Amino acid sequence: MKKNILTTVTTATLFTGLALSSATAGSVLCFDGNTSIQTQDNNVSIDIKGQGVDVNLTLIPAAVYQGASFKIKFENGGLAENSTHLLCAENNGTMIKVGGLQEPGTPVDGVMVEPTFSFIDNDDVAAAIKKDSNITFVTGSDCTEANLTVVGLAGQACQTISAKITSGLSTQGANIPSIVTNSVSFGKTKTYIKVACTPPECFVTADKLKFTESAVAAGVNVALSAAGPATPTHNTTTSDCPECGETSVVNCVTTVTIENGNDFNITGLDLVANFVDKKGAVNNTAFKPVIDVSVDGNETKAYSLGSKFSPSGLSIGKDANETIQLTFTPNGTDMIETGTIVADITKMDSNIGTDDIIPTFIGKGLATIKVGAKTQFTVPYMSSAGASQANFVKVSTLVGASTTPLSAVVSDAKGNSCNVTYTDVPANGGSTFIFASKLPTGDDYQALIPAGECTNLTSNLYSVKFTAGASVNAVGYMRTKRGERTISVF
Repeated sequence: MKKNILTTVTTATLFTGLALSSATAGSVLCFDGNTSIQTQDNNVSIDIKGQGVDVNLTLIPAAVYQGASFKIKFENGGLAENSTHLLCAENNGTMIKVGGLQEPGTPVDGVMVEPTFSFIDNDDVAAAIKKDSNITFVTGSDCTEANLTVVGLAGQACQTISAKITSGLSTQGANIPSIVTNSVSFGKTKTYIKVACTPPECFVTADKLKFTESAVAAGVNVALSAAGPATPTHNTTTSDCPECGETSVVNCVTTVTIENGNDFNITGLDLVANFVDKKGAVNNTAFKPVIDVSVDGNETKAYSLGSKFSPSGLSIGKDANETIQLTFTPNGTDMIETGTIVADITKMDSNIGTDDIIPTFIGKGLATIKVGAKTQFTVPYMSSAGASQANFVKVSTLVGASTTPLSAVVSDAKGNSCNVTYTDVPANGGSTFIFASKLPTGDDYQALIPAGECTNLTSNLYSVKFTAGASVNAVGYMRTKRGERTISVF
């Protein structure tokens, strides 16, 4: 007569009302059949789809669970979805199949994180899975190899993978609390293939036609942008989670480094880069500089944003690395839009298989395009009183510099303020003169307050904070009853 869980679990327990104690009668998950070994110190690669660590995971049951099913819940990993998984036990000196995967649950990126297993419902199995027997989880089509392959979840580096049986059901659908187990740990996830970057901050000149070498403006200024170039960093030598350093550059060049710490060769990949504008939208047509791409400085090719770059002849062996470099060159005619260059690196192949490496470089920044440093300086006193041409500020660009926009916040003696925009300061040492008093005739001269503006100002005594789009030199001048003098600019 065929038996089921209600006729094979200890009769005294089920039918005399004796409660199962999880402390005294609970099942146990462990390794190698040894209840004292519930932790293993493995490094579990999360780079290759389906690749993991082989363990001898054992279930020691608290009763005979013939025909029963149970859920095993994993954290930070699980079992490969497309593999075969069995439950095996020894019967008369031979390992036999006593159960297997019943239902995968809801896989996460091809990993079963909460699968359901079940035992076969027959008398031979009942004899093999008796109380305190060793039931082994197996990845494979038979019971000849007593190993379970546990894989990590993509993107979950530096995490401990653990598992425990959380619930069980009899053939009649009754709960089986005694099959619930402790948690076991398989090891920590690790990234062996590291993709790191050196994303520069590429500062454009005031006219937005070329890149400038520094975020720091020189002259009578206080730089508003990031000061000083930082040393770029490739964190590929850190164990798992590379980050990106930043630096300012004259020529906008960005580098991605791919380092292989695994045993296989990396043989292919796809890189797709896009320009994200200031509004956060992908707008590849707005970015006009010419882009060249190369691998390890060889075989430079033209690249178009949004297209796929797949380097030919790629072979990155164990403990080797290669770099992909993108160079952005302004065409000298079109203005350079500010925003961010981002990229995905996917479809990574190895000599094991095609598209089998799990991508980790998704939506990462390659370069940030910014307007170059702004210069601010304050002229503490200007006056429009009197008719003489007596009070002005001279603002000049540096030799070799581009034209630069100029604006100011004009504040009166009562604390009222007004924003004013002036015409650009000419390039290459050119100057403009901002007059608070009577304006002379000439192209180089501008009124501190253009006609019809700043009607909210109630006095003719001002403090003025100027902002220029690049490095400038400035000097303030005024005429008084006691003679001519310069005004300190700071």
